[in-house]
Amino acid sequence: MRRSRLYLALSILSLVFGVALGQAQDHCAGRECPFSVCDTDDCQSPDTIRFGSDPEFHLDEAFRSVQTRDYSTMQRHAAALLKYDNTDPISHELLAYSLRGQEQYAESIEAYEKAIDLGLEGRYPNIMVVCDSYIGIAANYDASGEHKKAIENIEYALRIAEERRKLEQSDDAYYQLACSYAVRSGMESGKQSAKDRGSAIANLKFAIVKGFNNWDHMRGDLDLKALHGHAAFNELFPKDQ
Repeated sequence: MRRSRLYLALSILSLVFGVALGQAQDHCAGRECPFSVCDTDDCQSPDTIRFGSDPEFHLDEAFRSVQTRDYSTMQRHAAALLKYDNTDPISHELLAYSLRGQEQYAESIEAYEKAIDLGLEGRYPNIMVVCDSYIGIAANYDASGEHKKAIENIEYALRIAEERRKLEQSDDAYYQLACSYAVRSGMESGKQSAKDRGSAIANLKFAIVKGFNNWDHMRGDLDLKALHGHAAFNELFPKDQ
């Protein structure tokens, strides 16, 4: 998973009507706020108003939480985004990722499946979200010991990511393909694992050549966890990082 300008643009467009609605309503309305975004006693504090009134802020903070691996905070921001627009696939994916980071695998799978359903709706499917979600579902199944389902879902992700890379050849596309291979490398062993790890590293190199430079995100991304500790992965980072 990675943040991109496309992610931001799609989310802000889908949430624009929710912003107006959110500003017009009292989020607490005399009762406990859902998802523990705020408590009735402190909803009027400046920090809480900021927390509950700006979807772009929540989007920024959710992606920042990937870097810091603060998944409970990420969950709060994802939940806040969903209050604005429960039909936004990106917000569901962010929620799923945060649950995955907290090892709530069944709940994460459910949220990823919702992201896929919403991502496939409309005239222009959100292929980035769909592919990311299959990657996440595969990782969740693998962590739950369901290897067959894990392989099935990562194969879906790889097919989508390969086709997207052929069409776009952007840093986003190469990064997503790298994530797919990295997750599969963690599921396999021996030569297949080493081969997938090599493919992941190669695609990260292409992503960097194409302009990727979010080193903190790459270091914290759960999708690349299987690469951690390998010299070839560490060598991708600039010396000042």
